[in-house]
Amino acid sequence: MKIGIFLCLIMKKYIIKRVLILIVPIVLLNIYHFATFDEHKRCVNNLNRHIEGYFGIAFLTFLWLTLYGGIFLISIISEFIKRKKSKV
Repeated sequence: MKIGIFLCLIMKKYIIKRVLILIVPIVLLNIYHFATFDEHKRCVNNLNRHIEGYFGIAFLTFLWLTLYGGIFLISIISEFIKRKKSKV
């Protein structure tokens, strides 16, 4: 518990920068998708051929969060180790 609080206090700028790098592309992708997506684009006459656009964007968002979350964790741990070694 003490390590988590210590980590947050020391690396506040580092964490905020990484979180912004995570959030901005997701928000831009979602805004672009919802502004341009047309689920009836592939419909012919009365045949409804809806494509799974909303599921796809949710999947891409989940994939981005998972991959970036892992990279974010690894980078924070490595940065914490570097800072700890430099103090010694």
